[in-house]
Amino acid sequence: TGEQQHVLCGHTDSVRCLAFSPSGDRLATGSNDTSAIVWGTKHGVMLKQMKRRGIMDLFGWLPLLLEMSAFAQGASFVFSPSVPWRRSWVEPVAMPLRLSMVDVGSLPGVSAETMFTMKSLLALTLITHYIIAVSQRSSALVVKAASTLLVAPIFMQLARILDCDQSADAQPHVESTLGTRCFEDEHLLLVVVTCVLGASYFYTLLVLTGVEGNVQDLEAGVFFAPGRWLEAGKWRAAISNLGPLQPVPQNFKYAAYTSLLAKVLIPIISTMTTSC
Repeated sequence: TGEQQHVLCGHTDSVRCLAFSPSGDRLATGSNDTSAIVWGTKHGVMLKQMKRRGIMDLFGWLPLLLEMSAFAQGASFVFSPSVPWRRSWVEPVAMPLRLSMVDVGSLPGVSAETMFTMKSLLALTLITHYIIAVSQRSSALVVKAASTLLVAPIFMQLARILDCDQSADAQPHVESTLGTRCFEDEHLLLVVVTCVLGASYFYTLLVLTGVEGNVQDLEAGVFFAPGRWLEAGKWRAAISNLGPLQPVPQNFKYAAYTSLLAKVLIPIISTMTTSC
């Protein structure tokens, strides 16, 4: 009859070719976005997507590397200086684990106050760039890193900014530096900025978790539609081959948010409840 039956939404660039199956119940399309999609013609649903692998996928091994990194970051808190380990024994293990948290400690000739300021400004600058990049759908590699590998290190530094030593025998000061008095002057401004940017960062992470940090897969208008946050992740798990750690679509939301909360809460709890 010439009437429109379905609108097929899935490609992000021009469609260059298409072919129907002999029975007519399948349609394959190829696009400039380097993907091919098989559609069911009866209901217009996507049945399978095939896409050229790039640096964001690493042929399916990236999820495994991210899980290994998350384990190393969590394990690094077991060897906190406040835990009574024999340091000479555990240091060979603790050092590489701390490196997974991008925790360089101190630098020769640099005071604790200066290191605290440098780390804090770096974390806040990275959060600002991350939020801007997500809003502009740009800097894909930075967004991917800040949504996965750098979540725990960033929240550890945010917790250090808020972590004050209120012991009775000393002037209240930031736990990681004796020279910075709590909630006064520059530190008060730093705390306000940290609270605002930290909350914005966490909210953005909730949205990006659904697309596993891949900003190109973020749908328009999804920021204020919580019910759609995880749809992209479940869709990818259902129709794409994601490699050795292929998630189960029905369990995706539990796994995704459990992993995110662990990366956020473990550094915060460890920093706020232990001494440097």
